[in-house]
Amino acid sequence: MLACSGGMDSSVLFHLLLRAHIPFSVAHVDHLTREGDSTADAIFVQQLCESYNIECHLYQLSHPDNSTVNFQSFAHDKRYAFFQSLAYDIILTAHHQDDIVESIFLNFVQGRSLGGIYEQLGNVVRPLLPFSRSEISDFAFENDIPYVEDYSNLDNSYDRNFIRNEILPLLSSRFENVSNRIIGLSENYAEQQKLIKDLIQIEKNDHGRYNLGKGTIRKAIAPAAMLYAGLHAFGFSRKQCREVIKALASVGAQIQSSSHILTIDRTHIYIDPISKAKSIIAFDYRDVQHLSFGQYEFTFKVCTQAAH
Repeated sequence: MLACSGGMDSSVLFHLLLRAHIPFSVAHVDHLTREGDSTADAIFVQQLCESYNIECHLYQLSHPDNSTVNFQSFAHDKRYAFFQSLAYDIILTAHHQDDIVESIFLNFVQGRSLGGIYEQLGNVVRPLLPFSRSEISDFAFENDIPYVEDYSNLDNSYDRNFIRNEILPLLSSRFENVSNRIIGLSENYAEQQKLIKDLIQIEKNDHGRYNLGKGTIRKAIAPAAMLYAGLHAFGFSRKQCREVIKALASVGAQIQSSSHILTIDRTHIYIDPISKAKSIIAFDYRDVQHLSFGQYEFTFKVCTQAAH
């Protein structure tokens, strides 16, 4: 499934998939913003799909009631929750090389990490990451690919736009190859994270379920850092990893990312895609009599065959 906004990047990826004869469907989120322009973008994507007989999933975003909520973060979480709810094996997004640099810089100034954007994060795959915005723009022009412009990208009140439109051009005017240097720094950081991830030994069973033993985490010198290296690929944040460490003794406790649900069992931690997690029970009732689970309290009792 292709996450298609109708902009230049996703429209180019749309046409590349057509050229490669790869069967796909499209998902689009109308954020109901920009005084109706976002709905016009949705219509463009729908018409594009109709012209090539491509299935299109459309979702209109309901805005939060609380005005203090960060809308960009809220919209991001809702978008990916919608994409995952469609239960496709692979979700394609059109992020490119410039997005990596912007994300690294944004993560750095916000004190998160030196990480950027991964080619694959769970079942989300980004095939355009090796290419720059200018290369994609040249391809769109040379092949006469239609797309829509989102003029909110020029609004520097958004942090990412400010970095893209103001900070990075200023740095590039003074420091040669600054984008490549930033990406190189992030790649070194990613290699270190891979080294830590290799130590955590996350295993996958035949049903697509991931698990890791609690003992590995408890023996680690920096358990939260190790856990983050392993769980970042499933969309979990550093803060959530620290919450997992605190909850290791809580059998049945769950923490959810935008794409996966983590469940703490008696001896293991299990990670399931949200689309598959609803039918899974991940704890051993033989070792627990009472369990708090959200707003519910469960009581377990082992019965004889006759009583059952």
